[in-house]
Amino acid sequence: MNRTTIRKQLEALIKKVNHSKDSKTISENVILFGEQGVLDSVATIKLIMSVEEAFDITVEENEISPKNFQTIAALTRFVESKLIVGLTATLALFLRLADTVLC
Repeated sequence: MNRTTIRKQLEALIKKVNHSKDSKTISENVILFGEQGVLDSVATIKLIMSVEEAFDITVEENEISPKNFQTIAALTRFVESKLIVGLTATLALFLRLADTVLC
């Protein structure tokens, strides 16, 4: 999954949890999370749960921070990194299994 696809999915999720009917693209610099964010605490929790479900990832408590959730650009990078880590773990498991079978 490429960054553009991730961003588009995230934008749709943000609009859904924020009950936005606006069809405009969300700017890269719009603050999502925190005191000045467009999402309140309930919408933020819904977004985190939606992101976990949509991308089949787990967001750890210590990862819920402005660094990862402040803007759509930050959230896109975060999801992309989680997907890469998951793919790497899956590949490592596959290689171990293949090694076991071949030995």
